[in-house]
Amino acid sequence: FGRDFRAAVLRAEEAVDGARALGLVYEVAVNLHNLGDFLIRLEDYPRAYGAIRQSLDLAQEGGFERLVHHDRMFLAFLDGIAGEMRAEERLMTGIEYAEEHDYTWDALNGRTLLATLLKRRGELVRAREEFEIALTEARDSGNRLLADDCEAALAALPTPSMLPPAG
Repeated sequence: FGRDFRAAVLRAEEAVDGARALGLVYEVAVNLHNLGDFLIRLEDYPRAYGAIRQSLDLAQEGGFERLVHHDRMFLAFLDGIAGEMRAEERLMTGIEYAEEHDYTWDALNGRTLLATLLKRRGELVRAREEFEIALTEARDSGNRLLADDCEAALAALPTPSMLPPAG
């Protein structure tokens, strides 16, 4: 949460190694997920994919349903970055699952990933809408890290009056 994602990568790798040494499967899976999240923030997508994929495999084996769905959202985002056309649909499925179960953190991550993907695809109006929803949810839940991320992303997007008309 201190925004030092390079240091966070190192700590997450240490946590994965420690959890593996102790045989704590869930802790390995969740720390692989966190590692993937940090790597996404550093735009190291190949390594992020590997970490999240390993997390998903362990979560499925261990029956950690919530983590399975959370990992799938991150993989959908990474697949979308790589050009997979159904990524947005898969992200929305994950967001809906998180919202149905009141998993605020997961839904917020999903919305932020979706907004980022839309921005990368040039769908700026929709990206702005998703960042605004995520910003409200982040503020309401006290998640300053993602609120700050959403504010920065919104500030970097053209204002609606600067965008070409739809159609």
